[in-house]
Amino acid sequence: MRIPGRLWLAYWAAALAVGAVGIALVLASNHEDRPVPTLVLGLLLGWSFIASGLVARARSPDNPTGRLMVAFGFVWFLGALTESNRSLVFTLGSALSSLFAAVFVHLLLAYPTGRLARGRERWFVAFAYLLAGLGPTGFLLVERHPQGCGKCPDNAFLIRQSHIAATIVGGVLTVLAGALLFTVIGILARRWHRATPAARRVLAPVYASGAAASLLLIASALGGIVSDSVGTALGWVALSAFVCVPVFFLLGLLRASLARMGVTKLLVDVPEERTLEETQAVLRRILHDPSLELAYWVPDREAYVDASWRPYQLPEASETRSVTPIHVDGRLVAAVVHDVALHAEQQLLTDTVAAVGLRLERERRLHELHASEQRMRALLDAIPDNMYRVDRAGRYLDYSAKIREDLVLPPNELVRSSIPEAVPAPIAEILMDGVRRALDTGDVVAVEYRIERSRGLRDVESRIVRSGPDEVVIIVRDITERKQAEAELERLQAELRDRLAELDASRARIVEAGDAERRRLERNLHDGAQQRLVSLSLTLRLAKARLRESPDAAEELLASAAEELAHALEELRELARGIHPAVLTEHGLGPALETLVGRAPIPVAVDSELDGRLPPPVEAAAFYVVSEALANVTKYADASTVEVRVGRANGYAVVEVADDGVGGADPARGSGLRGLADRVEALQGRLEVDSRPGEGTRVRAEIPVP
Repeated sequence: MRIPGRLWLAYWAAALAVGAVGIALVLASNHEDRPVPTLVLGLLLGWSFIASGLVARARSPDNPTGRLMVAFGFVWFLGALTESNRSLVFTLGSALSSLFAAVFVHLLLAYPTGRLARGRERWFVAFAYLLAGLGPTGFLLVERHPQGCGKCPDNAFLIRQSHIAATIVGGVLTVLAGALLFTVIGILARRWHRATPAARRVLAPVYASGAAASLLLIASALGGIVSDSVGTALGWVALSAFVCVPVFFLLGLLRASLARMGVTKLLVDVPEERTLEETQAVLRRILHDPSLELAYWVPDREAYVDASWRPYQLPEASETRSVTPIHVDGRLVAAVVHDVALHAEQQLLTDTVAAVGLRLERERRLHELHASEQRMRALLDAIPDNMYRVDRAGRYLDYSAKIREDLVLPPNELVRSSIPEAVPAPIAEILMDGVRRALDTGDVVAVEYRIERSRGLRDVESRIVRSGPDEVVIIVRDITERKQAEAELERLQAELRDRLAELDASRARIVEAGDAERRRLERNLHDGAQQRLVSLSLTLRLAKARLRESPDAAEELLASAAEELAHALEELRELARGIHPAVLTEHGLGPALETLVGRAPIPVAVDSELDGRLPPPVEAAAFYVVSEALANVTKYADASTVEVRVGRANGYAVVEVADDGVGGADPARGSGLRGLADRVEALQGRLEVDSRPGEGTRVRAEIPVP
């Protein structure tokens, strides 16, 4: 959370207060040989840490690093107590003067997140606090002058002066402190080696200055063993290195601020046509993370794509990688996959992500607008018709001429005219009525009319669409070909209806012919063979009755019965031939035709070109065509000769019967030829009758052979 304003003032007031106390103690001290350097360096070091920590705390409230830096600054000022001329205050200052080193170790190991990542590091920091807090106290118990200062106040914690014990305790503390600091440097080096380039950029300033300060502290401790002057000089250098830590930290914050100032320039004030790869490159440059990846959210796919527009799956968050989504107005726009170290500069990351979101959203909207314009332009280009923009009064406001010869007026005159002026009055009335209806209802109004054009009289359809509060767009389409196609379709439909009607009539005739044939058979059987058989039965009964009494009379009756039986058999054979000749089934069309023409009363010439059998239905139809044609010739033609030709041509069986009779046959008036036509058409064939008066008759049947 953010630091309230009053608490800000309290921190600054406290910093000024402890600084003022330090100044007073140094100036009043009777054992400080270098008061000015001590004041300058001490105040600069303490106040720089406090100021840097407060700035860091304000910019990243959730990062404890700022609090640790503030703590270091206040703990540092505890060392000013050693400037006191009072024994107890001086001794307390000596006991607490090394505590800043523990806070410094804590700060280095927790940087940049402000939190210790591993349990081992927590134990290590706890040991540092224990060593810095209790180690100097143990030394004070056996050393009268802990700082080697003869003018300093007496040691209030001294139990017994022992130079040997002081040497041993001091040596142990120096070794442990050195080992501690060397371990810290090793940990920092290992972190640096494992860190990504983005993390190294964040860690470099603080780690470098912190490691240098630690090494100088070790060097000053070791130099103090050799010579107090050497140790003191190295101590001043070490303190100067400590001053660099908050300075470099502030430089890092300043760099982040400068980078945020450049975000707008780099991401917003750029050319309109920036690709995702270019935006990703800008992000990498701003955030100094070469591994950064930009994932763009595509709402239509409900998925991410990478900078090359390939499908992209967001990785799981890990110790090294983090995912920061980008939202604009609550809507997901993209996501940035980056090094987790960037969270140390959270404000920079947040500002950059926000700028990227605005940029991507603007690009998306521009892209959608551009795509919409392209689709609209493509749609207009794809429409092959003339279009006119017209107001309520019918005045032409604009036009698009795909077919210039169909313009109602020359182009230079069109926009200055109106519909009533440009087209004939009846058509203008139709169009103006459509304009009013389209504007009043908002519906698409379609009207059709005929108009004279350079290509002649044309059928036209005008679709009228409201395009504004007081204007419409009229799309004019030539529908002459469509109208012609519709007329042709109507003609074909009428023809189909006629054919269907003829088919229904043909079916009815077939049924009627079948019924008539059954009645004829019944009549022939009843009047012919049946009567003869009845008479034969009576004759046989009489013969049986007279067989014993008058054998001669019985013999005469039996002879008469035999003759009657012969006549009955002949009639049955004739009847069977009329139904379906047995020779047709057994021997085929050729022999059946020879038998048929053999019974004809006039000369008939047969020309058969068949080289094999035809399918039975085709043979039957061909046989009855010849049979019915010969019957008609015999009855009506008064012909002297008849020619019959049978053959194949182009997948059809062709049958022709031609005579030299009087002609004038009408298939529509007789049931025989009409029945033949039905029989042939039932096999998908056709029957033609050419019978001009005085020129004879030609009957031709073509039947497809499967």
